[in-house]
Amino acid sequence: MLRFGIGVLLIFFLSPAVPYSAAAQAAGVYKWVDEQGKVHYGDRPGNSNASKIAVPSSPPSSDKSLSERNAKRDKLLQTMEEERTLKEEDSRKAKQKSEEREQRCIEAQDKLKRYERAQYIYKPAEGGQEIIFSEEEREKATDEARKAVEEWCG
Repeated sequence: MLRFGIGVLLIFFLSPAVPYSAAAQAAGVYKWVDEQGKVHYGDRPGNSNASKIAVPSSPPSSDKSLSERNAKRDKLLQTMEEERTLKEEDSRKAKQKSEEREQRCIEAQDKLKRYERAQYIYKPAEGGQEIIFSEEEREKATDEARKAVEEWCG
């Protein structure tokens, strides 16, 4: 059975990380031309004619541009939140309107059934008395009830 010390294990596990170290990143980029005249670029020189070239790094983002981007992002997020809130409110209103329409439909259907089944239709009069509808008034009230059913249920 093999026994390794901690130092050997560290070397074994950390050795793949060496190429990614800061020193390796600072090595630079090389440019060379091969025998066929092709230009090559690499992180290591390909032949003795290779020359190290300076690669411009991207400029650090200024605090102003970063703050502008953050402000735009915040404005976009706020707009999206407002749109979502409006959409939810519209949905709630549409649902409420649908429920109200359904309730009025049920009431109109119930009233029409009562008018069609009743022998007499009454209307309230002064003093708590009721007056029976004439035949014309009954037909008119029944027609209005049918129109209400069409309006709310149709």
